Amino acid sequence: MANVNTQHEEYSEYKEYWERIEDVLEGQDILHKKGEKYLPRLKDQADDDYKSYLSRAYFYNATSRTLEGLKGLLFRKPPVIEYPTNMEYIINDITLTGMSLEQFAKDIAEDAIAINNYGILVDIPNINTKGMTQAEVSALNIRPYIREYDAESIINWKQGLVNNKYVLTMAVLTEDFEIQENEFKTEEETRYRVLDLVNGIYRQRVFRINDKNEDELISEIYPKMNGNYLTYIPFIFDCDIECPPLLDLTNTNLAHYRINADYEHGCHFTGLPTAIVSGYQKVNPNEELYIGSQSAWVFADPQASAKFLEFTGQGLGALERNLDRKEQQMAILGARLLAQDKKMAEAAETAIIRRAGENSILENISITLSQNINKALAILSEWAGFSTPATIEINRDFLGSQMTAQDITALVSSWQSGAISKNTLFYNFQQGELYPDGLTMEDEQTAIDNQGM
Repeated sequence: MANVNTQHEEYSEYKEYWERIEDVLEGQDILHKKGEKYLPRLKDQADDDYKSYLSRAYFYNATSRTLEGLKGLLFRKPPVIEYPTNMEYIINDITLTGMSLEQFAKDIAEDAIAINNYGILVDIPNINTKGMTQAEVSALNIRPYIREYDAESIINWKQGLVNNKYVLTMAVLTEDFEIQENEFKTEEETRYRVLDLVNGIYRQRVFRINDKNEDELISEIYPKMNGNYLTYIPFIFDCDIECPPLLDLTNTNLAHYRINADYEHGCHFTGLPTAIVSGYQKVNPNEELYIGSQSAWVFADPQASAKFLEFTGQGLGALERNLDRKEQQMAILGARLLAQDKKMAEAAETAIIRRAGENSILENISITLSQNINKALAILSEWAGFSTPATIEINRDFLGSQMTAQDITALVSSWQSGAISKNTLFYNFQQGELYPDGLTMEDEQTAIDNQGM
């Protein structure tokens, strides 16, 4: 008999990829903690030797830097958010945890860039409001909200044909639930939230796995929207799992980590010269030879000699070149922030071509992210009783195109000669980032008229 914690086949296939990316994004401490999973032990290496080998391994986190750089480009300009005036209190706390809609979009963008898989649930607190006044409901903050579930917490799902359209008919989500042991101590327990359709009606159940490894039902509800049962699952999720965008970069970053470990290991054993003494016999069993400017070695045998064994050769050089090659590969795969700055100016056209692939990925992420959040906002707005839904549009202008003095002069000359209209002039100035987003030509003309000469 299948339990509620049964995993979807695609989830089982991709989970290892997601964990690998998350571990790399966490950085060196996590990789060191997981030891041989990411840095294999050398042949016949003892435990203490492996610990030293691991401690010297340095992780150059290009993947995390790339994620932050891409996220920075995505939110180079603030998202355009529109909503009814009296909905502001919801937009400023979209999750019931004090998180604004803009911050929610930034948080979910990280999963969109790194994993390309996430879910958004629109829900309402499970509190019986029967007999309450509207003021009492408002005081308790009983209203719809949205919540993100990352890829690793969406363990199972199904699609089915409903009204001649394939839709989500089931989703199983894992959650960490805190159990209060006493006033100072809590323990976490994994619980499973099951969203499904029963005879065309949305149902939500919560389970736990008991000590007998059996599904134990904690709660079961049929949420209502404005007095009516829902006929769909208010969970925004793409059932077609795709390869994570940062997987190739992650794999290259881990290869760089392993090569760096070998390089540091080699430097440790070859960096300090080793003294070699031949033809020397101790006169006194307790006699010691000390290295330093204040010590002298006097040998009775004139044939005795002393010298230093010092590393020479190409072994470490090969590792250094391999590290450089991996860094260049990471730059090509998306770690643009790692690429060495060019000494010469780069033509604008060349820069655009060089970053076109990166921009196309970001543009797709921006479009999909805006669409998914807007689907959730449409449900939330209706559930909260607003006839006009809130919307968000995430930036798609990643490069910026601030005008040069020559561009400005040419445009003004074209306007003055009648070749372009004043509206076109204003539009080009706004696209060139001379005017802030949201400023209208009428506002700018009013400001010009009011300032005088």
